[in-house]
Amino acid sequence: MTDIYSSDSGWTRAPSAPRLTLSLAAELRAQGVTMVRTRWRFTTKEFTIASLIPPD
Repeated sequence: MTDIYSSDSGWTRAPSAPRLTLSLAAELRAQGVTMVRTRWRFTTKEFTIASLIPPD
């Protein structure tokens, strides 16, 4: 299960569990998403979009 966070709408559930790739992270950043939270069984991990994309 994957949730995404933006300052406009807070945490919302992703329609599907996307694979977090560099291109997806860039697309999410362009949409204003700042954090991603993945949950699987009893493990929850949160990532900032900035930590997924290498600096320019």
